[in-house]
Amino acid sequence: MKWLILPIVLVVSVSFSLSAWAGSAFPGGVLDSTGRTAFVAVEDGVEAVDLETGLSRWKSREATWPVLAAGDQLIALSVSRGSLLVVGLDLTGRGDRVFRSDPVEIPAWADASSLRCNWTLEKRTLCLSWQARAPLGRSAGGTSSIDLVHARVTKMKDNPNISSTIPRMLEKLPVRWHRSIAGSVHAVVEEEAGPMSLFRRRSKLVLHVWSETTGKEARAQELIEGVRPMLLPGLEGLHVWVRDAGTFENATDGTGSAWQVHSALDGQRVARVPFVPGTVQATVLGSRAFGLATRSARVLVEGKAGRRHELYAVDLESGKTLWRKAVRENAVSPR
Repeated sequence: MKWLILPIVLVVSVSFSLSAWAGSAFPGGVLDSTGRTAFVAVEDGVEAVDLETGLSRWKSREATWPVLAAGDQLIALSVSRGSLLVVGLDLTGRGDRVFRSDPVEIPAWADASSLRCNWTLEKRTLCLSWQARAPLGRSAGGTSSIDLVHARVTKMKDNPNISSTIPRMLEKLPVRWHRSIAGSVHAVVEEEAGPMSLFRRRSKLVLHVWSETTGKEARAQELIEGVRPMLLPGLEGLHVWVRDAGTFENATDGTGSAWQVHSALDGQRVARVPFVPGTVQATVLGSRAFGLATRSARVLVEGKAGRRHELYAVDLESGKTLWRKAVRENAVSPR
């Protein structure tokens, strides 16, 4: 068995369904430490994708969901009906399996399509909290800690690291997104934009910043005004994507219904990304934007109704799509 080498202190918290913290998140998967390779869920396992070309570096059938690239291993989940394991894949070679935990206890009927997971990683222990939902009202959940050195699994009563506390300054506001950054609460709030005209209500999205200690507002920056302002949080946690879904023609400034990417720190616009229908996850890395889109029309996948998901890369300077890649049918699931 190859031992997993991790930093002495490393704390990360994500949901593999939809979100992750900066430094690891990527549409449909996670990034490596260099930012040049992403590990994404594909139909028959996990694939390492070269972000420059969109081509495959290697593929492994040993895992279902990528979790985190740590040291020289990719930590991932291997899920099948009634079975949940944590595995480690070798990043110095071709993704060979070098670590597999004892089974995490889940119901016999639970599979990848019914599971939702949150996890925290601290030192050499992965704390995994899971929920499973199935038709006819069946549901189950649990939390386990996994020793990533000795592969031992310990069932826990709950996960004390998960908190749903809302900052007091946000309790009565129509908040669309919020995050604590460097001692400040950053939130995007939907506000009215003048009186209703021609039976059409206009609103705007405004980034507000408050001090966590004093509660005083330090900044307010309008991001967009429109008939149907939409917001998509950037997966890296440092940007918010906004667009007016009520705009169908090109605007006079040439933005039209494209995504406008703003800094979550000060609200300044940093990029414009062409609108791709069905985009559910997105991030900006250097001079490129990456997104994961789901098609609205249902297609048949091996005789079952499913949704096609596609990963794409866009050059921010030209606005051109550089490559597209099909990923797992359920690469992203609702929270």
